[in-house]
Amino acid sequence: LQQFDGNILGPRILGDSIGLPAFWVIFAILLFGGYFGVFGMFVGVPAFAVIYSVLKIWMEGRLSRKNMPTDTKSYASEDHPLL
Repeated sequence: LQQFDGNILGPRILGDSIGLPAFWVIFAILLFGGYFGVFGMFVGVPAFAVIYSVLKIWMEGRLSRKNMPTDTKSYASEDHPLL
């Protein structure tokens, strides 16, 4: 039960509250925790959320300048639907 809470439920709740998928929450904790220790575990998720949102805005800007759709669902086909 503790493994489920720490590895699945916790990152999903945290990701929903800051707008990151649960995978990226776990990735940020492992990456920043590996480089900066316990301090990196606390600062990693907010820092990664900022990096994620800046990259998302930048990519949407590039797509809109090329008159391409910025919605992810428009790139999915019926044979390969998005998760």
